Formats: sequence, structure tokens, C-alpha cells
Amino acid sequence: PVQSAMHKLRAMANAIALTPLVFYFLEHHPADSAEMAQVLCDLESYVVRRFVCGETTKGYTRIFTSKLLADLAQAGSCRAADLRTALQSLKGESQYWPDDAAFHRAWCHRAIYRGRNSAQVRSLLEALEFSLNATGRQEFNPLLENNLTVEHVMPQKWQTHWPLAASDKTNSTDETETIARRERLLQSIGNLTLVTARFNATLSNEAFAVKRPEITDSSLLRLNAYFQRMEGRDWDEAAILARSEALFVHA
Repeated sequence: PVQSAMHKLRAMANAIALTPLVFYFLEHHPADSAEMAQVLCDLESYVVRRFVCGETTKGYTRIFTSKLLADLAQAGSCRAADLRTALQSLKGESQYWPDDAAFHRAWCHRAIYRGRNSAQVRSLLEALEFSLNATGRQEFNPLLENNLTVEHVMPQKWQTHWPLAASDKTNSTDETETIARRERLLQSIGNLTLVTARFNATLSNEAFAVKRPEITDSSLLRLNAYFQRMEGRDWDEAAILARSEALFVHA
């Protein structure tokens, strides 16, 4: 459990910053204990929520080692509940732990994908896939493949086959605002998924009616089963937000 959690944490944050704090708790709790599970869960929540909300990671060494670890060790505390209290007490943009409202707002509306952070986004989508697959009904886990890549359902080059609705072109101001909103939402989690090497990349910029079957037919991921219900429907800003809301339950 610790190895799996640390793998996810490494994708989201500087592992060097987190490791001493994790080892501190491992000195006091078995790796498979409920206390250790809570420690790892809270640390993962902290770094994932800050990533989704677009907050900096620059102060993590100071936060996790110089502050949290130092304060807990000085107080002789090794309880998961005390770590949670300490995390919740952090204030200011450089270190706060986003609450549910801030997390939900960023999850649905923020442009998360930035190109250079594709590894972090992939880790986030993989975690969603594991959550969707928690029932264990699938015979094997296709995430064992290491060639999964992040795909934009509405492509970044949307102008060719993904026109704006006529109602959005009534005047230049409305059109400018609509384009800005589309550019933001197409980088949001609701428009992102994982595809395998079987996915035909030449169809990436095609219309949704062409692209949707390719996503569903070439994938065994539960993450992509969502698109089976979208046959004959449009993939627009409203559809992106609806998928973000559906995935937030698992987030």
C-alpha cells in the first residue's frame, strides 16, 4: 500500500519532500495499518487537490519537513488525526489544503492540462480508472499497459469539425467569450481521457460522431465506457461539464 501510494504521490509532488514524513509515520505504524492508510490518503488528497486547483509545489520541502514533520516530532505525535489537523491548519495560497468547494470548482471549470504536466494528468486519470474499477469485475487491468496517453475528446484543434453553435455567433463579444470558455473547458478534466496504442491518432481531430466509436471500440477502460452513452449526441461545453460532475464523485 505504501509503495502504491508513494508512486502516485511522486507523480504529483516532489517525493524527496514527502519521504521523511512518510518514514516518520512508518516508524510508528505498520505499513498495512488503518493509521498509515489515513496518513497516505490525506497526503494524497493534499497534493492532488492543490494540483487540480493550480497551486504551487515550490514550498513542499519546507511544509512537509521543516514544518509538519518538525512540529509532530517535537510534540511526540504520531497519530494520523494530528497530521490531518496540522494540514487543515495550513493557511495562504502557498500551503493551504483546498476544501471540497474549491476542489469542485477547479475540477469542473479549470484548465488542468498544460502539456508539460501530462504525467500528472495521466496519473490523475489512472486513479479515476482504478476507482471506477473498484468492483473488481474486470478480468485484468488494462492500466498495466505503459503506453497510455492523454487524449482530448474535443481536440485542441477544434475549429475544423467542432464549430460553435450559431447562437454563440450573434455578436463578436459573445463569440469571443464563448471561444475563451471552450478553450478553458477543453483542457478541463471532463474533456480528458486515456487511450491506448490501438487508438487511431489520425482520427483525433475528427468530428465526435467519428471519434466516439474509435474511443469506445479501441478501449477496455471504464473511463471510456462513459462515451458509449453518448451515441448520437453532441460533445460540447455542457457535455464536458456533465462528465466532470460525474467523475467528481470518484475524485
